[in-house]
Amino acid sequence: MFVSAIGSPTYNLARHLTSLLSPFVGRCDHHVKNSADFVKTLKTIRIEEQDILVSFDVISLFTRVPISYTLKLLEARFDQKTVHLFQHVLSSTYFLYQGKFYEQKEGVPMGSPLSPAIANLFIEDFEERALESAPLHPKHFFGYVDDTFIVWPHGSESLTDFLAHMNSVHPNIKFTMETEKDNRLPFLDILIEQRADGSRGHSVYRKPTHTDLYLNGRSHHHPAQWSVENSHPPSQSCL
Repeated sequence: MFVSAIGSPTYNLARHLTSLLSPFVGRCDHHVKNSADFVKTLKTIRIEEQDILVSFDVISLFTRVPISYTLKLLEARFDQKTVHLFQHVLSSTYFLYQGKFYEQKEGVPMGSPLSPAIANLFIEDFEERALESAPLHPKHFFGYVDDTFIVWPHGSESLTDFLAHMNSVHPNIKFTMETEKDNRLPFLDILIEQRADGSRGHSVYRKPTHTDLYLNGRSHHHPAQWSVENSHPPSQSCL
């Protein structure tokens, strides 16, 4: 279910706090900005025949972000008054659905512009702690919010142990795992292919549930996301 926070009492404050937090996220070495950035990175890494391509996916990340722990991460970066504003937005999780009011009990508020930045802040800290304490380390590890691409050089049995380790770091965070099939592995909207000559290729990946439906150009989404089927971009008054 999608919940929009546009027009809510904390919406403008959440946007302001997002601008303050943005410089502190996406700075770790294994962060992926987007699909295009990942394709560039993929061209620079070496994958051997024995390496296993793997993707990890966090189960329901936004609703599982531990707020109390994340506030401690914010305290290390901001003064107490600013942290209090973060806490106010993150604890304002009431929403209206089909004429009734509800409260989201766990995680970051769905629909808030602050939530993706908060989720990034937490998961980047989580990944660094998980990698530091892992008995065996991936050859390559790249993450985009709740999606992770891994090149694993230690064999399939130890890969299962690594998944168990990742799932033991924090009780809220659990991963599912997908390994390559027929030398192919999807990550984000990219299908990575290991070719017979040892080289790698990639193509656009569409999930089986993809419907070819696009966002209405006059919705509240960013102009970069509006549908190619619209002949005119959305007006500024609609954003």
